[in-house]
Amino acid sequence: MVSRYHPDINPSEDAHQIIVELNEAYEILSDPNTKWIYDQHFLKKEGFYNQPASNTEPQTDKRKYRKGTKETLDQKLQKQEFAIRRNSSFNWKMKVLSIVSLFFAGLIFSDHYLPTKESYQKVYASFKPSEVPPNSQGSVAVFLDQGRKLELYPSKINNKIFAVKSGEALFTSTPIFSIMKTIQVGKLVLIPFDSLYDLMLIYGIVCLSSLYVLSYKLEDSLVLPTILTFFDNMLVITFVILWATEN
Repeated sequence: MVSRYHPDINPSEDAHQIIVELNEAYEILSDPNTKWIYDQHFLKKEGFYNQPASNTEPQTDKRKYRKGTKETLDQKLQKQEFAIRRNSSFNWKMKVLSIVSLFFAGLIFSDHYLPTKESYQKVYASFKPSEVPPNSQGSVAVFLDQGRKLELYPSKINNKIFAVKSGEALFTSTPIFSIMKTIQVGKLVLIPFDSLYDLMLIYGIVCLSSLYVLSYKLEDSLVLPTILTFFDNMLVITFVILWATEN
């Protein structure tokens, strides 16, 4: 119809007004929310709803103890329109938060699988690594050159010795957030207690739930997407706080 009534093609004096009405109709009917509101008013206007002629019905014995008055059709439509407008605004804000949590959770989750970076640092262990049996329950106290103390537990014994000097250890960490994965002193491989490296796997679930919220269509209830968005952002904030504390 636009190609038929466009003023550049149709010389009729009414062509411009028809184009205006076509654009207005497309703007209303292409949006599911405004289309739903239009349909409700159209059905009411055409008499598809059987609305009572009067709201002053006599109270029977069954109704005399009922509190309040019965909602009219107009009141129901106004409540539904308000709920859709509220959900539209809230849904937009919720999806912005989901995009933020998806971005950071994706970085955290990807950082777990990216190739680790290696560095050497001088350390001071509380006892010789060779005296610590592998897979033991005891912890090893390692003091870094900056004076920071780390509690680690033995993971395994590597056949290859990576320490190049006495008291120097090989550190492996993630490339983005520099989260410590292992420390190797001589042949002994140590893993930090409460390492954030293991926690990074959980953020794959945060990514999935954020994608669910972003694909969630506007409905009457936004309880589940709201709960997921709240916990996703809380998990991201918790990770950032723990990461900043350790560093």
